[in-house]
Amino acid sequence: VSQAAPLRRLHVQSDLHLFDADSWVSGGVAANTVVDGKVNFGGQQQWVMRNVHLGEGAVGGAWNLVFVGCTGAVPKEGDGAGRDNDAVMGPSISVENTPGSRIEKPYIVMKQKQSPIRENRGTQRINVSNQSDLPFVSDHPLYEFELRVPRITSGRDALGPKFDGEDDYIRDFRRVKLGIPAFNDSALAAFENHSVLQKALDQGKDLVLAPGIYYLSSSLEIKHPNQVILGLGYATLIGPSDGSPCIYIPPHITGIRIAGVMLEATVLSRDEHSPIDKTTSLLQWGDPSINDPGNETNPGCLIDVFARVGGASLERGVSTDVMVQLNSGNIYGDNLWLWRADHVQLRPMEKANFPHISPLYRQTVKGECNVNNGIVVNGANVTMVGLAVEHTNQDQTVWNGEDGIVHFYQCELPYDVDETFAISNYVGYRVGTDVKRHSAYGLGIYSNFRDFDVEVDTAVIHPEISGIHLRNIFTVKLDNQGMIKTVVNNRGPGPGTDPQRGRPFRCLDEKCRL
Repeated sequence: VSQAAPLRRLHVQSDLHLFDADSWVSGGVAANTVVDGKVNFGGQQQWVMRNVHLGEGAVGGAWNLVFVGCTGAVPKEGDGAGRDNDAVMGPSISVENTPGSRIEKPYIVMKQKQSPIRENRGTQRINVSNQSDLPFVSDHPLYEFELRVPRITSGRDALGPKFDGEDDYIRDFRRVKLGIPAFNDSALAAFENHSVLQKALDQGKDLVLAPGIYYLSSSLEIKHPNQVILGLGYATLIGPSDGSPCIYIPPHITGIRIAGVMLEATVLSRDEHSPIDKTTSLLQWGDPSINDPGNETNPGCLIDVFARVGGASLERGVSTDVMVQLNSGNIYGDNLWLWRADHVQLRPMEKANFPHISPLYRQTVKGECNVNNGIVVNGANVTMVGLAVEHTNQDQTVWNGEDGIVHFYQCELPYDVDETFAISNYVGYRVGTDVKRHSAYGLGIYSNFRDFDVEVDTAVIHPEISGIHLRNIFTVKLDNQGMIKTVVNNRGPGPGTDPQRGRPFRCLDEKCRL
């Protein structure tokens, strides 16, 4: 398993092994799951468990393990230095036993037909008298589909797994649009995809996107509260060429859930006839010029949302400024992986530029697949459980909103940048200078400067005030040249002249963290 291959809604009636032999692996997320036996992380560099019941505990892991809302034999908190949990040096372990709330991913149920009476959005009852009005699922004489939207839970109900479905909102498929990608040339397909999907959203329907590639001519704009976009099989939305986001949620639209989608950058039209003078992104929630606190009792949600700039496309000129931009408040994120490609597909007859790394791909070099930041958070009360940002050209994560919470963060700095990256003081995680309150637990920032000898001063920067709480923060030099010299605010250990690769350098005391 890896960053974009989460485990959800499982009952494992034995041990769970998350590795293959002695290999290093770079996961991962498990959520809303029961494991009767023992979890063995093996060589997993990092992992986050959310609302998992651990029957017989957990062993293994390399650098960073985070447990949020878990029950059973949960490991003890530990700093990875063998001091806090009576263990030898190993992964840091961050445990959150009292999460504020939890929001599960929408899902689809196929069930036997019971009655022509169905329930819509958990509140309104609809009498289905004309079966010809129903979508393809009604053609089956015995079965029908439902879109299930789990309710938000808090307090004790936010602990442990829950997949009995008793409290789900049940949405009739008459109010769900099944999206299927158009198979015309990309320009025509982009217009057709947007037209069909936006019409359904305008009608207040939820979207379920079948697996495939959806080119878009304009943003999908969500205008009605509580709408759902659920992608199946890595349904991929390719951004409009004018720099508009794949998905745009205007301010003050509450309760939106976006899940299971891949957002992909395209080549932007930056000519004199269509200049782009705005910040481009792949997903934009809210407007930076409008204050939108969101709704604490009905937050927005991003679950299994992945973004990539390069990689699958043969074009190396794809770009955007920011992958995800969150301007509204009260948004809950669960497993976001935001990736600037470190390698891309080879064109026909093209040879690999670093064949000793891989003969199968081209390794991205400076000037290709450009993106400044993975995520910029301007809204207040935004929570992330499982956030990964990799290889962007400037700060990987920028957090300007108040009362942000991050449980688990994995980050690789870009491989291909030169010394100007360090001179510009770019970092893996930046909390804005005006922020008064912020909490983050289990943060790992890694370096692998392949092309230039880059020495970054520090991995994390934040205001040095009492409202900032960080723990279990570390850096790792994966390979090649350069280093991250310190961990937080120019404090904490670094590799120095130590040639050892794959060793975590940790902030282990309050003086380092603050």
